[in-house]
Amino acid sequence: MEQVTVENTNQVSQTKREIVLETRHLTKHFGKHVAVDNLNLQVHRGDIFGLLGPNGSGKTTTIRMVVDLVRPTSGNIILFGQLSKGKKFPSSELRRVGSLIEQPTFYPFLSGRENLVGIARFAAMPDTHTT
Repeated sequence: MEQVTVENTNQVSQTKREIVLETRHLTKHFGKHVAVDNLNLQVHRGDIFGLLGPNGSGKTTTIRMVVDLVRPTSGNIILFGQLSKGKKFPSSELRRVGSLIEQPTFYPFLSGRENLVGIARFAAMPDTHTT
């Protein structure tokens, strides 16, 4: 399995900032194939976060696990302080997440944050729910 690079584009110090997403030993197997292997990450409020890596490295599977489209084989996901424990997250928590899976359409004249805020608005999410 090839390595996934975790990229955090926020230049602000991450001390004492709220963690809005955390994975602990997140793993996903599809039969004998290991798609995600023991992933630990933290995303802080206000971060713009991306997963970079070659095809088949687990980027899409990771995002799908975070937004409850795929169940992890093992490990934990903590979203806005709520531990999944193998159960679905409440829809009120998932509505606070902006994600782009597969082939996104970006407006090149907007920043990454502005693109995600636009998508949230298209989904009728109030501005108070975006991080």
